[in-house]
Amino acid sequence: MTLDFKKGTKMLKLEADMCGACKMMEPVWKQVREENSSKDIEFMNINLDEYPDMAETFEIKSIPTFIVLKNGREQERKIGTCKKEYLNKMVEHAIV
Repeated sequence: MTLDFKKGTKMLKLEADMCGACKMMEPVWKQVREENSSKDIEFMNINLDEYPDMAETFEIKSIPTFIVLKNGREQERKIGTCKKEYLNKMVEHAIV
């Protein structure tokens, strides 16, 4: 996976293997990705066990954390579990 956050619009899900809430959100995340697959946004899962430096880069205090980036700049952040509709709204805000 190329971790280039500088170009385009991206929605990140930062997670870890042993995180129960992260696993609980996986079906919701999958639905959001599928429902928005035709939109100009890239969805990225970042496993903090594999990329521990990303926790510092994005100042992650709790997981799961969802972040929308536009050309490398953070636009919106959601920490913890949420409904699919909330994540879809984050996508809508990002692609306006």
